[in-house]
Amino acid sequence: MKVTTKRQDVMLLLGAGAAVPVGIPAMGGFYRAFLRPSESGIGAAEKRICTLLTGKLGVPSDLESFLLACDAVLGLEDQPLHGLLRRVVAPKHGERALAKFSRTLNKHLSDVQRTREHILQFMSRTCFRFDRTEAIEVFSDLVRVTAEQRVPVFTTNYDPVIETVARRNEIALCDNFARSGDRFVWDPNVRYSGEEGLHLVKLQGSVTWYSSEDGTIEKIDHYTDLDTEGKDATRLVIFPTRFKDIYDRHFFALYQRFLGSLANARCLLIIGHSLRDEYIRAAILERLRLGHMDVVALDPSLPSCLTVRVGRTKRLVEGVHHIPRQIEHFARDLAHILDHEDASRIAAACVKLDARIEKPRNRLSIKGSIGQLRPGEKKLFEAIVDAYVPLGSRPAMVRIWLTATLRTEEGPVTQVLSSFVEDKPVVVADGANGVVTGRKPLSMTVPHVRSWLDGSAKVQVHTGLLPAEVQTPRAAARRALAIDTRELTYRRV
Repeated sequence: MKVTTKRQDVMLLLGAGAAVPVGIPAMGGFYRAFLRPSESGIGAAEKRICTLLTGKLGVPSDLESFLLACDAVLGLEDQPLHGLLRRVVAPKHGERALAKFSRTLNKHLSDVQRTREHILQFMSRTCFRFDRTEAIEVFSDLVRVTAEQRVPVFTTNYDPVIETVARRNEIALCDNFARSGDRFVWDPNVRYSGEEGLHLVKLQGSVTWYSSEDGTIEKIDHYTDLDTEGKDATRLVIFPTRFKDIYDRHFFALYQRFLGSLANARCLLIIGHSLRDEYIRAAILERLRLGHMDVVALDPSLPSCLTVRVGRTKRLVEGVHHIPRQIEHFARDLAHILDHEDASRIAAACVKLDARIEKPRNRLSIKGSIGQLRPGEKKLFEAIVDAYVPLGSRPAMVRIWLTATLRTEEGPVTQVLSSFVEDKPVVVADGANGVVTGRKPLSMTVPHVRSWLDGSAKVQVHTGLLPAEVQTPRAAARRALAIDTRELTYRRV
């Protein structure tokens, strides 16, 4: 049954894995791409800094860890450790050694700063270079349903994928920006509740957010270094585990929105998110501890924080359900579930769908007494279907076609009727949902084929679940997702 009320008890959280299908790499992929001069234009000095941090100092080889390490290095002068180093060097090696130490340190700090700026520019350009066609194909249904039901969508991604899909589908965007003349500027007074459109909350900023010299935060939907007033602008993004940045007055408003939705949620859908961010992870685990909430983690890899060790094995935290699939293979079905299930049943529906996809084969069986085939007679029967139709085969149809085996002097010959014979094809898996179960009523009018009557043919009635693109019976047997056949006598009335 289609859900018609506006939702306050469901929320989505998107991570980097949600953007991978449209060509935006995850954090490890970003870093590897940055190391390739053909893609990023990285220089020798920058490559040395990368080798120093990830090779000699053991920083993990991914974008976020690398940037956090850069920030730690650049903040060294403000830390007691810097003063300690100076006190250790000077007494042991003299002022000349201290001066050399300072020059070397400053050179490294300059190289780190330049590398950090370059990788941020590379990240921003890459976030804009995604496959628009694929993004619309994957996310349109999900964006439409969440907008219609005002289900809040939270994301830590910096890319503008979801906004682009909403704009291409002419769906209004409800975020923390408001129009001011020709500009979209930060408005902390924007109220999400009651607003029409897609409720999108970007918890860690975006490559489309820019902070101007006068402190104005503006949203610009393309890569630039200037705001709409022609002044220098800086991209406004933050990175995981930097908890102190969340208390910035702009980001804290977004975090409060996340906490408020989490408090009311009966179902949290986590798509492609590792939960590496401490402040997000802690809030979700605390909400799970309080109970009465399902978490559906849609990603091939389950975040380790959602498991607990019991003896030598691990099990899911109570309330957590893992769907080990890529979003591009599940998005339309997930949209259908959101559109038709109560919050308390969403997790169970996702688990059921996942289990059905895993089944080794589809099944279709004909039920009903068809009897003999006589030209011109109408036959009524049913097809009982238990199947999953992959995204590339949707929509699908239940169709009927006939073949006959004729006796000839050269031996038996099989003929295939040139067209389908059902009175009306039954359309299933119409694009929103790939699960097909239950009874499908069918009818057909038996055709008149003179050669079959004269040749005392044995006629086979085939009922199959076919992709809609299959237009002829000759292709049906080869392309059928499931099929059942009966052999009947064909004779005159």
